[in-house]
Amino acid sequence: MMKRSILLLFALALALASWPGTASAQNRRTDDRPFRTREYDEERRPRHFWQDDREGFYLGLGAVANITTETDNGLSRLLESGGGLNLFAGMRFNRYFALELGVMGTMHATGETIGADYDSGILNAVTLDGRVFVFPNSRLIEPFVQTGVGGYMFFKEGYAEKQLQGFGFHVGAGVDFRLSPLITLGLRTLYKGVSMQNETSWYTAEEDVFMSLIDVEANFQIHF
Repeated sequence: MMKRSILLLFALALALASWPGTASAQNRRTDDRPFRTREYDEERRPRHFWQDDREGFYLGLGAVANITTETDNGLSRLLESGGGLNLFAGMRFNRYFALELGVMGTMHATGETIGADYDSGILNAVTLDGRVFVFPNSRLIEPFVQTGVGGYMFFKEGYAEKQLQGFGFHVGAGVDFRLSPLITLGLRTLYKGVSMQNETSWYTAEEDVFMSLIDVEANFQIHF
């Protein structure tokens, strides 16, 4: 009887040991990390200090108030302040720097300083700018300084006749509000100094004229 009881207990122990889910602690998986995938490794791979998830291409559209400031020899005395649109595309290379290409068009009424024989004019510009973000670790609010150059054209009475063309520089500052990885709202102010060639002496007897402008812009950006 005693021998039979020992055999039954031994058989029961073998059955429990072979039952699924009752493996010994030595054979049990002790690594509780998720199954390693390519995405898992990339998320935990250390980034270099210059890399950032804000890098990439973006498009923007801005509403511009173009304020003319008078100079002694300048087209700024002829035109009143105006407004228009600025369409731009940029590349954010890292958390510190972005490069931006823009096309701007603003409409201006004729000033009363010099009795011109037309009522309005259009100022167009193609610009190239660099933006440097002064607080690169800030993700929601991103102030920046901006500078660049551009080619400018002035048309009188719509686009019927191009009168002046030239080059200019601009410098200023602004701030971007990053609402999400996709959407940004921006504000910026730029001073623009533009030298126009006046070969036909349409405006004054001087061969060249100068425009001094201040742009105030509110824009909307989409990031890709």
